[in-house]
Amino acid sequence: MSSVVFLVAPSVDWVIAGRVVQGFATGIATTAFTAALAEVAPPNRKRVGVALGSVCLTGGLALGSLVTGLLIEYAASPNTIVFTGLSVTTCLGVVAIFYLPETITRPPDARPPLVARIAVPDAARAEFTAAAPVVVAIWMLSALSGGLAPALVHSFFHNSSGLLNGVSGFIAPAMSATVGLAIARRDPRRSMLAGILLSIVGAGVIAGSLGAGWVAAMIVGQAVAGAGFGASFTAFLRLTSPLVTPTQHAGIAAATYVLSYTAFGIPLVAAGSLTGRLGTAPTVWSYAAMAVLFALAGLQMQIRILRA
Repeated sequence: MSSVVFLVAPSVDWVIAGRVVQGFATGIATTAFTAALAEVAPPNRKRVGVALGSVCLTGGLALGSLVTGLLIEYAASPNTIVFTGLSVTTCLGVVAIFYLPETITRPPDARPPLVARIAVPDAARAEFTAAAPVVVAIWMLSALSGGLAPALVHSFFHNSSGLLNGVSGFIAPAMSATVGLAIARRDPRRSMLAGILLSIVGAGVIAGSLGAGWVAAMIVGQAVAGAGFGASFTAFLRLTSPLVTPTQHAGIAAATYVLSYTAFGIPLVAAGSLTGRLGTAPTVWSYAAMAVLFALAGLQMQIRILRA
């Protein structure tokens, strides 16, 4: 539905309405999708199944950004092509869902719940709490790459290339998907630590690129931060998933994405409102510094667990 709204939108108000609809759809779909992957994976492939929850999410973002950038640069009607394609793909996905088996056995007289339940089970609460600052940090940096970076290419670095805009939105999630898949069998705690360090370095390089006025450095920083996202978020899912029962997967997935999308959205809106007052570079520097502080808090908590 949101793709159709974007396709026919006559004004910015319609675009905002489409984003609201898209946000609801994304929150519902990613929660269900992540829980389903954890449940349907074979017992000897549970780690890979959980990792795919992160890989598919970021891989889709990467592909969408790159294809959109190419269409903006070379196609005559990019909006029509993008949103028509998304509408068709979504319809095919809806049809495919009806052929998927149910992963939970429900009593015959039980009715499926209509209200989403957001819950962190007691068994996973300590792990979830320790990783929460890391999740906030990496999703803030994800918003910086996906939301601010393409705008910075045009407004700060004064480059109007649609392809470069696409690359700036593509590189971080592409690295995230690649790294997330590569570490699916690695020790999740050490992957988490490596991801935190990569995120901190990536944030520093992105911030420094604005001081140097070098767009290539920003893209390198995005790549490093994206690798940090892939390592940290995949590790987070792998650390928490084994601690819950199959009936609890949806609840903890919902809690995960409420935290994630809150960290993605609210700081980005705040940064947008501050840009006019502080200027672009100081706003990005402050934003990156805040993400680093969350990452450092998460690093301290992870080291404490590792030493316990």
